[in-house]
Amino acid sequence: GDGGHGGAGGNASATATASSIIETTGENSFGILVDASGGNGGTGGNAVSAGYANAGEGGNGGNAGAANGSNAGQITTGGRFSYGMIVRSAGGRGGDGNTSASIFVGNGSNGGAPTGGGNASGENSGEITTRGDFASGLVVQSVGGAGGSGGGAFGLFGGGGSGADGNNGGTATATNTNRITTSGIGAIGMLVESIGGGGGDGGGAAGIVSVGGIGAGGGTAG
Repeated sequence: GDGGHGGAGGNASATATASSIIETTGENSFGILVDASGGNGGTGGNAVSAGYANAGEGGNGGNAGAANGSNAGQITTGGRFSYGMIVRSAGGRGGDGNTSASIFVGNGSNGGAPTGGGNASGENSGEITTRGDFASGLVVQSVGGAGGSGGGAFGLFGGGGSGADGNNGGTATATNTNRITTSGIGAIGMLVESIGGGGGDGGGAAGIVSVGGIGAGGGTAG
């Protein structure tokens, strides 16, 4: 059967007021994390038959919501990969197609369609301090979902499934009116990214007559 579709992410927001004090000490311990990402599509089922086999299609990704984070207080992190504040909205990835195998005709299924990244914004009017390696201060990302890959096919006549195009990144914005301090290796003060999703791979095919699937294009940045 076909893979299920990913669920939609709702809008997400977080606010730290001027009296707020947030401190973390462990690795991968964010001060503030705001994520409004859509769910990924499911993988299609495989198919095996003596005569004709048709694998299930990959499910579509779910829509991303809008993400907004605001800090007016004090955020301090001490561990590696411990961002001060990260705000992210990512479209759901398309599910992969699957493989079919048959003595006569086998058709691999197509990858599912992804969704675009939602709007993401972050604002700092307080103080953000990180001390660990790769612990950036303020990160804002809008990421388009990647397309699902096509499934392979095996049979006397085989047709591989096609990959789905990647979707687009949305609008990503960040504002800082106070202080962001980092001291670790690879720790960026403020990083703002809008990234398009990659296209899915085409599926292979093997048989007396076989046609491989078509690879798909990537999405554009916002």
